Amino acid sequence: MPGDAINVTASAAYKNGDRQNVTNGAAWSSANTDVATVEGGRVELKGYGSTTITVTYGDQSAVLIVNVPAPEPEPNPVVKLEENQTILIGQPGDTINVTASATYKNGDVQNVTHGAAWSSANTAVAVVEGGRVDLNGYGSTTITVTYEGQSTMIVVNSPEPQPEPNPVVKIETNNASLTGIAGDTINITASATYKNGEVQNVTNSATWSSANTDVATVEGGKVELKGYGRTTLTITCAGESAVIAVNVLKRLPESEQEIGSFQDVPSFYSPAVEYLVRNLITRGLSLTEFGVQKDIIRADAAIWLARELSLNTETAESSGFVDVPQRAVRAVNTLKEAGIIGGNTKNRFGASDPLTRGEVALILQRAYHLSGDGLSSSFTDVSSRYKAAVDALVVHNITSGFTATQFGVSRNISRGQLAVFLYRLSSE
Repeated sequence: MPGDAINVTASAAYKNGDRQNVTNGAAWSSANTDVATVEGGRVELKGYGSTTITVTYGDQSAVLIVNVPAPEPEPNPVVKLEENQTILIGQPGDTINVTASATYKNGDVQNVTHGAAWSSANTAVAVVEGGRVDLNGYGSTTITVTYEGQSTMIVVNSPEPQPEPNPVVKIETNNASLTGIAGDTINITASATYKNGEVQNVTNSATWSSANTDVATVEGGKVELKGYGRTTLTITCAGESAVIAVNVLKRLPESEQEIGSFQDVPSFYSPAVEYLVRNLITRGLSLTEFGVQKDIIRADAAIWLARELSLNTETAESSGFVDVPQRAVRAVNTLKEAGIIGGNTKNRFGASDPLTRGEVALILQRAYHLSGDGLSSSFTDVSSRYKAAVDALVVHNITSGFTATQFGVSRNISRGQLAVFLYRLSSE
């Protein structure tokens, strides 16, 4: 590069075979001193280009070629290709002209409509040449424009003529009103009647909403009754709506619950279920179903435990959880304040989430101050986080696990299993 200095040596070879350094004694000259100068073998590069250095000693000379290449110009590639229309809509027979412009790295913008390569993904819909798009038929396709490694795409739509409008004129449901008790699930179907008289099931495609989700929730026609009260469900489809009145009745007082009326309670669970219902700790999901095999959710488990422990739920400070239903607020507040149970996050209790057997072991150990008394159970699925709690339940004969080696730490606990645990703890 200009500014560089390179030292060159010259040697003379004599007839008798001797060699001698003659760098300082030789005559040095440059054919183009704008490119390089030389003195005593020191070559100084002055500018870009090529020249020769001649070295003369006696009647002998040698030539040295010097190249100082100019730096390559800064690349200025195309960095973006754009068209003046990204979506084309028309009918067969229409012609639409599109222009393409290329933006270079240095910011220059150039019209490259005629220099670019144009292609159509479906020539039955549209053909293109030099930015001229001719629509040939109905349908959709894409036009691709390519120039110097960059490409862009244009969407072409040639829609068929719309048929005669056939709007929805009426929405109907198979139930105009619902009555039940909290815990019930009722499936509703919705149908839409169109202008041409056609009737279609729109249960899954309609929009469902509840005016009061504390009373009832709904999704895709599945209605879940949550709490005592009245509300309305609105079903909307294609601008038409229908409304269902919902009435959630109070359960029978626990004292009036007939223990033997449950049809899903095997003999193994019967004493525990009877204990919980008679002591007003819980009730069935309906008059005939206790829900022995169904997972218990965290909100219900908190209510059961607070009642079984006879805790004063009137004075506890707010837990700060925003997802706890009203029926469980006091129980959750009290259990959190007592350090028995926490939330899934700082402000979410996870009220509708199931509880695992491992979580229940931790909660019951705290609630009943249980100790494993040095026992080390043989379960292979119990991590250190749960080990002391599980060992305590085993020592106190609350549970023995699913198998000799599996406690089922990560399995959800059912309403029946928790009933048995609390029943056995009641005698501790």
